[in-house]
Amino acid sequence: MFSHVKFAHLPVRDQDRAIAFYRDKVGLKVATDAPYRDGLRWIELAVGESPTHLLFTERPDDTPGETPSAILITPDVGAAYERLTERGVEFTQPPSPAPWEPGATYALFRDSENNIIMLGSH
Repeated sequence: MFSHVKFAHLPVRDQDRAIAFYRDKVGLKVATDAPYRDGLRWIELAVGESPTHLLFTERPDDTPGETPSAILITPDVGAAYERLTERGVEFTQPPSPAPWEPGATYALFRDSENNIIMLGSH
């Protein structure tokens, strides 16, 4: 019935700062950057070859997120952790076994907008 999710939202306070973080540090590509409303832009980030994009939405304040805002899947969490650390991404949880899924690994970092982002192997 369904083929994929078009986009999932990621709240941001500063769109330019968030683009720089996700493009330059995480390695995602800007798929759409167009005028939207009230001085904001419609910004979607492409995640590899996936048809699903991350859409920046307006974050109401700087309160840190408590749960992951996005989970990025990679076949090798350890290698992704090393590569992102070299690019300046600061992790709050290094690669660890996922207690909720035997055989899976995960790591956590905070993005430039105070969102928790998870890297996962499944």
